[in-house]
Amino acid sequence: MRLKNEHLLKLQCDVALNRNQSAYKELFISFYQSLTSFAATMVSAEEVAEEIYSDTMLKIWLMEEKLNEVEDLKQYLFKMIKNAALSHLKKTAKGTFTDLDSIDLVAFSCRSPEDMLLKTELQNQISAAVLSLPPQCQLVYRLIREDEFNYRQTAELLDLSVNTVERHMNNAVKKIVGYLKPYVISAH
Repeated sequence: MRLKNEHLLKLQCDVALNRNQSAYKELFISFYQSLTSFAATMVSAEEVAEEIYSDTMLKIWLMEEKLNEVEDLKQYLFKMIKNAALSHLKKTAKGTFTDLDSIDLVAFSCRSPEDMLLKTELQNQISAAVLSLPPQCQLVYRLIREDEFNYRQTAELLDLSVNTVERHMNNAVKKIVGYLKPYVISAH
């Protein structure tokens, strides 16, 4: 579930100033998938990613009024998750990235069972293509395409230059297109 900026700001304010538990719950649920997946790409363990997410969201709740001072909550949360994941990696002396969840890049309507089957097959091929990318390339691609960060935000989040992010994104798209070429040609 994606939150519109105005609604996100309202929830943030409700949590910060009114200590609204239902607003907090909505924030928690809304960011759960994207942030746990992001953490999992860094720490290689879903359970650890969930723990990092829960700890991060607890910190958000405990910020109280200070939470209202955060200008971009989405970016702030991603940075908190990144820092917590890096901290975990330092403690455990591991540093490998793993698979990404499947990514739905194609939004077309399914009018028939055949359309649904084709969509599922294409999603599987896209997921396989993304998984074949190098780890840093996967991370950049996911942040931009799935989590809707722009290039500058992605660069800041990953401590990379915008040019490096652009290079990773260009490489990702080229590799995915190359990977899908036989599938697309055979589908016609």
